[in-house]
Amino acid sequence: MDEDVQQLFNALQASFSNTDDQTRKQADAYLQNFKQLDNCLQVLTQIIRSPDVPEAVKQSGCILFKNHVRSGWRVREQSSIPVSANDKVAIRGSILETIQVVSKPLVRTNLLLALRAIISCDYIIEGPNRDDKPVDGEFKSVLSAIASYMANTNGDVVNTGLLCLYQLIAVTHIGMRFDSHFPEIVGLTFPILLHIGGALISMEEEQPMDMLRIVFKTFYNGIKDITGTYMKQNLVHWGQLLLAMISKAPPASLKSTGVSPDESIEISQHPFWKAKKWAYRAVERLFNLFGSASKPTPPTQPQNDGTVDPARLMASYQEKVRKYEHQVVQWQESQQFVQEFLPNIVHVYLTQMNLFANGQFMSERVQECMASFLADCVRFKVAWGQYKQHLQTMIVKYIFPTLCYTEADVELWEDDSLEYIHTKYDYQETSRSPSNAVGYLLMEIVHRRFKTTFTSVLEFVFGILDRYNAAPPDQKDVRMKDGALAMLGELAEEIADNRSPISKEIEARILIPHVLPDLNSPHKILRARACDTLKKFADIQGFQFSNSQILQATFLTIQERMRDPELPVCIAASTCMEVMVLFDDARPLVQASINQIMQTVLELTNKIEMTVLTDIMKLLVENFAGEIAPFAVEFANQLSQSYIRMMREVDASAGDADVYEKVDAATEVLKALITLLYGLTADGTTHLTEETKVLFLNVETAVMPAIQYTLEEQKDDAYECIFEILELFTFTLKAVTPNSRAMLPLVIRAAREGNYDTDFSDIFPTLDNYLAYGKEIFLEDQTGSFIPAYIEIIKEVCIRPPPEQPLMEHKLNAVSLMESMLLNLRGAIDQYVETFIKIGLQMLSEDYNTREDGSYSPTIVRYMEVVINALYYNAALTLQILVNMNAAQQFFEAWLKHLNMFVRVHDKKLSIVALVEILGLSPDTLPPLVQSIWNDLFKGCIFLFQSYPSAVRERALLKAQEDEDDDDDEYGSSLFINGGGVPSAPDGDEDGDLDGPNDDFRQLLAGFDDDDDDDFEEELTTEDLYSESVLDSIDAFERFRQLWQHFHGIPVVLDLAHKVAESDPQIATGIESVIASNEQQFVLEGQQQAQQQAHAKTQQKHQA
Repeated sequence: MDEDVQQLFNALQASFSNTDDQTRKQADAYLQNFKQLDNCLQVLTQIIRSPDVPEAVKQSGCILFKNHVRSGWRVREQSSIPVSANDKVAIRGSILETIQVVSKPLVRTNLLLALRAIISCDYIIEGPNRDDKPVDGEFKSVLSAIASYMANTNGDVVNTGLLCLYQLIAVTHIGMRFDSHFPEIVGLTFPILLHIGGALISMEEEQPMDMLRIVFKTFYNGIKDITGTYMKQNLVHWGQLLLAMISKAPPASLKSTGVSPDESIEISQHPFWKAKKWAYRAVERLFNLFGSASKPTPPTQPQNDGTVDPARLMASYQEKVRKYEHQVVQWQESQQFVQEFLPNIVHVYLTQMNLFANGQFMSERVQECMASFLADCVRFKVAWGQYKQHLQTMIVKYIFPTLCYTEADVELWEDDSLEYIHTKYDYQETSRSPSNAVGYLLMEIVHRRFKTTFTSVLEFVFGILDRYNAAPPDQKDVRMKDGALAMLGELAEEIADNRSPISKEIEARILIPHVLPDLNSPHKILRARACDTLKKFADIQGFQFSNSQILQATFLTIQERMRDPELPVCIAASTCMEVMVLFDDARPLVQASINQIMQTVLELTNKIEMTVLTDIMKLLVENFAGEIAPFAVEFANQLSQSYIRMMREVDASAGDADVYEKVDAATEVLKALITLLYGLTADGTTHLTEETKVLFLNVETAVMPAIQYTLEEQKDDAYECIFEILELFTFTLKAVTPNSRAMLPLVIRAAREGNYDTDFSDIFPTLDNYLAYGKEIFLEDQTGSFIPAYIEIIKEVCIRPPPEQPLMEHKLNAVSLMESMLLNLRGAIDQYVETFIKIGLQMLSEDYNTREDGSYSPTIVRYMEVVINALYYNAALTLQILVNMNAAQQFFEAWLKHLNMFVRVHDKKLSIVALVEILGLSPDTLPPLVQSIWNDLFKGCIFLFQSYPSAVRERALLKAQEDEDDDDDEYGSSLFINGGGVPSAPDGDEDGDLDGPNDDFRQLLAGFDDDDDDDFEEELTTEDLYSESVLDSIDAFERFRQLWQHFHGIPVVLDLAHKVAESDPQIATGIESVIASNEQQFVLEGQQQAQQQAHAKTQQKHQA
């Protein structure tokens, strides 16, 4: 062992062994410095591959290897140490062999993650920007090496090839990203993958089963959205292999009947069941890709109202036609798949279902996959024909027992009630549970095949319930009652459907005899189940209790159950209370006990972290803000302290698997705080009474510890919520309080040290509000650090080293921040005006390109407004800077050319006041270029005024309508039929094909063009009804009148203006109109129009 290797060995050993802190720190320091060596990874490879090195040292070395590759192969942070070019070349050529050599799973896993990082950096992220080696040839080499490993005759080598292929597939096709290398990967490796699967399928040993797991998992990820030539040619072969795995009996070594809960956990981890799970998932993905397309609706011929360019309209229509023709082909292929392949798939699944129903073990994940697929196929005639032959078994021996509580449920409740709650009420857990999937299957069967199934299923359920009620207390089967209530809950919407013969008898036939009594059952599981079932019926739109006495008794019982000695019952009752509080007749009950209910929920939040509890708090605040106000400070303080406690618990459990769930739960508490803040304002966010203002200030004091903790500890997972809270305080109070003022240095640090790609959009509104409502902080800053810090933030967002580019959203936020500084700090930032102008012109030049239809992106208006704001800030200074930069002529040409693109009130007013500033300068101080275009500038000002009144009027109208709509949610949606919560399914052939699960929604959206770019552009040109600006207090007409009066003192200028007016009658008329107008008159006209429309709307509703 040479010296470098020996020193590394000693440091790795010391880093995890029970040595003193000083020795461990020295070892860590050595390892940090070691990464700077030119051959760092090569030395680590020697350690990892050496047969003489203890496994613990290898494991430590492999973790260091992986971390260095991840952080240094492509450096993203300044603190990272880059991997040397020498190491890169060596590791690219040896890592597959190193993975093959190591035997321990943990060591191999870390090496595989390192391989994934290398592939991602070399071939996916950097692509052609890599300068150390040609990419394409090297990629083919890597791909060929993996394929050769897969084609080897040695099983261990083949296994290595499979593991490496999965990393390649995962990194080139993760999420929805598609890489250009992907078809090449599939074409070369998938035929080998299919051959390997065929060779392994008859084996029973653990290693072949684990290799099959990798085969199916790789296939599953590799066909995510590929329906190309390879899959169409090999669909039958892959389908046969997958169904062979699904049909495969468990190995003789695995227990398959009479499995206890403890045995179930161990058996489910066997590679056989994992391979089977991935086979099920792959079949479902094949079905989603090839068999689930809906019949498309042809696009309608567009009608032009004269406001859209005909060429652009026709191009859009032709694109829709192309999409439609492609969808038709997909639908035809889908029909073929359903007819030719689905019957055999369903036969295999039903066979497995019968085996499970008759006692054969099946892992929970496989159960979930099987039930979900069976549910998705209910709508197909070829599947339903087979279902009917097994319907009795499916309902009685499969669905019903799966919905009943199990022995494992009882044990978990007793041993760990918190974990039990998560498995039953946490969406991430329930979404993968067999009971959830089977409930979906039951709902699909009854909903889609109502005439055939509804009556018989309900008779089965009521039979169980009647026998339970008739049995003596010591002979009542609690498990059977639980399953029956679970089935009723799953079928709640079908029972309330117009087709149901008992839709009007839910209370009398179900709730009073079977559900409400169990709210006080001696059996804790039935108390929880009764809460769950009641919630599902009470949540149906249109459901009402028959009288207030039943509602009151039920409400009080649910409130009592929220304090049940059993925590799972408390949670079930809390979720039910979330629905109960929304009944009109329950409002007085809630008002009388709002403090107790909120305190109960807060106490539960301290016992368990669940989003369902914060959802209830948010609901209560939204609907009972007035009743909560007296307790707002107390609640805010409790929520703040709960959040801090939960985040500290996150720190203490940093390595736990559920750490992200804990973070989510903590941020949900902040969201409850946000809802509380919104609820405290009189009309959403503005117009505080003096009493509410004092309350808001006290709430701010209560919440500030949570804000300070988050910013000081840099808990960026909570930044979105924390900055929304800060934004709310400053915007609502229209001031920066001392509490918020103290947070500004921490806010600036978060903006400068955070992740710009994710955090800046969250932080920007808060940064802006500090300027808008606390400009004196910047003007009186003794340290002189705040303004320079804002400048650096703007530069860091907008100016990125190639090839990095700032996100469009962040660029526009930075533009808004520059505008806010120029508007709010007039006269205080002269030295930064040139910086702003350079940034604005640079962004303008990058985006100033015509599109195919000859139009320009509305983003150019926002970029031009950087310079326009500078002109309003200080016209003389800005003109001189533009002249010095040789940019004046180009800018003014662009501005005047695109005045018609300034459509919002703010855009028009900003240009008007900036032009007024220029026109008001003494002629002899104007640069020659500006003197030569003075007439054009004056015309441009009048041009903007011509459309300004209608823009002001329209904005006032929209704002008034928005306020009216906020109070107009009582009439419901026409999508619901006859007041019921469930639209009736279409009548027709009960045994034929029915609409897919999303067909109604697809038809609803037919004709809409899903174009994110259009949405983005519309956002840039739509009035922001809630934005506030220094310009709001300026009357543009009054500014022009002052300018006109100023002209009368300068004969030369007045003469110029008169000549312009004489040359164009419209200009002359425009001048007269501007001088005679004021802004408020147009605001009032818009408000009056809104009132008239609202009155007409009310009349129509009364008539209806």
